[in-house]
Amino acid sequence: MSETVTIEAPTTSETHEIGEERGLAVEQRDDQDEDHVATQAAETDEPIVQASGGADVTSQAPAKVLDTPVVDQAAAQVAGLDSADIDENFKRAARAFLDVHRDEVAQREEEISKLRAELKRVREGLKALEKAAQRPETSRDANHDEEWQLTVDDPDVTFQKIKEIWETCFIAVQGVMDADDAEEFLSDWSVVNWADLEEKMPGVTAFPLEASNKSSRTMLVMALLAKSLEDYILTPNYLFEDDDEVRFILSKMTDTKKKNRLRSLLLSACEGEDVKEEMENVKAFRVESAVNGVIQPIQSLLSETRCERVKATLVETLCDVVTAWQPVQRYESHFEVSTDASRANRDWLTLRLMEDKTAALESVNSSSFGADPVLAVVFPRVCAIDRSMKPSVTTAFPGIVFQKSWVIATDAATVEEGENAAEPDIEAGPAPEPNIKDLPEEKPYSSPSPGPEQAEVEVEAQPVKEEPKPIDAHPPITGSESEGSTSEDEDTEDGSETESNTEEI
Repeated sequence: MSETVTIEAPTTSETHEIGEERGLAVEQRDDQDEDHVATQAAETDEPIVQASGGADVTSQAPAKVLDTPVVDQAAAQVAGLDSADIDENFKRAARAFLDVHRDEVAQREEEISKLRAELKRVREGLKALEKAAQRPETSRDANHDEEWQLTVDDPDVTFQKIKEIWETCFIAVQGVMDADDAEEFLSDWSVVNWADLEEKMPGVTAFPLEASNKSSRTMLVMALLAKSLEDYILTPNYLFEDDDEVRFILSKMTDTKKKNRLRSLLLSACEGEDVKEEMENVKAFRVESAVNGVIQPIQSLLSETRCERVKATLVETLCDVVTAWQPVQRYESHFEVSTDASRANRDWLTLRLMEDKTAALESVNSSSFGADPVLAVVFPRVCAIDRSMKPSVTTAFPGIVFQKSWVIATDAATVEEGENAAEPDIEAGPAPEPNIKDLPEEKPYSSPSPGPEQAEVEVEAQPVKEEPKPIDAHPPITGSESEGSTSEDEDTEDGSETESNTEEI
């Protein structure tokens, strides 16, 4: 018995130690195997109890010892399979996560690529804008400015162009009005209702009433034509049929650069191919309106044949004037015209009709109109307006006035007698047979306007030095002459200190 116990004791101890070692191994691999290890420990303890109770221990112990490795090996295999499955599941989960992450990264990279492309386009656009802003003008603006840029004007050239317009009008009107008409229509000129024309044309009573005086009829038509030129033809542009508002705005603008840009824009709009037909219609309307302004007041004084001839002549003449005036519109100087001769200290040209049907032009200052107040403007005064400069108004071409004292009729004595009867206070008129050499030399005006009596004394006291300059030698008048009134004159001229609108031209 003791020997049997002695043999079993080491076996039981060894079996117990093996079970504990394998149980620890199982615990390290998986927490779920702890229950299985406990069961193995219980089965290992059973042979010890049985050994203390009977003789059959020797035959049973080895069997238990041999079975233990088989059970532990199965548990180890089970534990190994679970670990492999976990690794595989982890790998599958990791692969799935990486696939999802890769998809998100790919989408974000695609969005980033689009944003980069958009940013590149924005930068290129910004760079182009900055480059365009740094240049003085884009290619489109360069082409526009090259085509519509206002041209630099020369005072002498401008004076000559306007003088040619005057000559064109005068020659045409004189040619058509000098022709003989029926006696009944000629007599109507003597009974014309001058009061009806006085409001439209101040100074119309300057014309003598003799029916045979063709020159007076010519001057009457020229005076009516001058008003039509002011209203319809000699304007800054031909964009609208009625441009009073545009002319007013241009005359008030003080920023010359902006005004020139606006004028250039308006002129370019007039010359576009898409509006060419419309602009021709506007020009035709203006010419027709100008002709009607001349014909309507005197239509009853002309025979039907003469009236149609005058109309045709005026239409042809005004079309030529439009063509001649268009280059002047594109000058840098902004020109406006006026037929108002009531402003003091303004230089004009006075028209003297000669016996050989020629016309002589002589310089005269408006301050002398007090001695010869009965007159009519037969060609408008043309001035350049620049509100950013002092003076703001500069004479480009002095207007032309027709004074009664300079009329030379066929019977000079009759004309002189009629003038003296109508104007007994005027003694400074020409002799019955005036000669251009008898006229005093014109002097620049630099003092307040003298009264009529003082003017007469000065005219009589002036010595004759030389013959007055003809119109061909008349130089352009500068701003000092158009704005040369003294402070005393400025205080007496409607309280204005400087010229501020086209009515002051």
